[in-house]
Amino acid sequence: MALPFVFSSESGNQPASQLDTNLNAVGAMGITQCTASGTNTILLTPTSNQPTVSSLLNFPLFGFVAAATTTGAVNINVNSIGALPLYLPDGATQADAGAILVGSYVIVVYNAALNSAAGGFQIISQQFIGQYQESVVPIGGAVSLSNVTPADVTSFALTAGTWNVWGAVTLNPGVTTTISQIIGWISTTSATLPTLPNGGAEAYLTHTFTTGQPQQIPLGMKRIKVTGSTPVYMSVQVQFGVSTMSAYGILAAERIS
Repeated sequence: MALPFVFSSESGNQPASQLDTNLNAVGAMGITQCTASGTNTILLTPTSNQPTVSSLLNFPLFGFVAAATTTGAVNINVNSIGALPLYLPDGATQADAGAILVGSYVIVVYNAALNSAAGGFQIISQQFIGQYQESVVPIGGAVSLSNVTPADVTSFALTAGTWNVWGAVTLNPGVTTTISQIIGWISTTSATLPTLPNGGAEAYLTHTFTTGQPQQIPLGMKRIKVTGSTPVYMSVQVQFGVSTMSAYGILAAERIS
């Protein structure tokens, strides 16, 4: 691969503009580092000693640290040239709430073919793999249950990406409560019993459990991929009799991409 001008193959004095052309080509091959401001319309300003950006050619890369977590449809405006939509890596889905997280380092590329050939940006890298979140419901905040009725124990929102999600639910029966069936699961649908095996995140137990004794059930792990802010729930359904029943526990998730 050669730059536009190879000086060793030329003779005599050459115009300085040829050196400028080569340096511009080198600048276009790298990532232009920018400062970022704004939440959903993100203004990118190249930092000092970066290539000058006065127009958008095809496929330049821009890197920045996000100033805020997005809360709606996202647009990118480089050097105040004009705001254009930002798309997820699939090049079809516009980035939305939670697609960019505050403090994450993001690399985007301009692609003239996006946005019905009107041009747009596409995320090609975002460094937030390993992001972790959890919701812990203590026994003091246990959710009251009705017999054979699905109920959410806890939930939180997943931002755009692929997550491993797991949890454990603990049942808190009254001292005389009998338990004959426990079903616990993780889902993106509130208080709705899923179909087994539910991606590996469902416990389904039928047994004559010891009267009045708490039971803790691990719910397994499932992989959930979302394109925008999406709630995920830890839910339970219990068949019990004689007295009262409540549930508490932990729901956790780690982003893998």
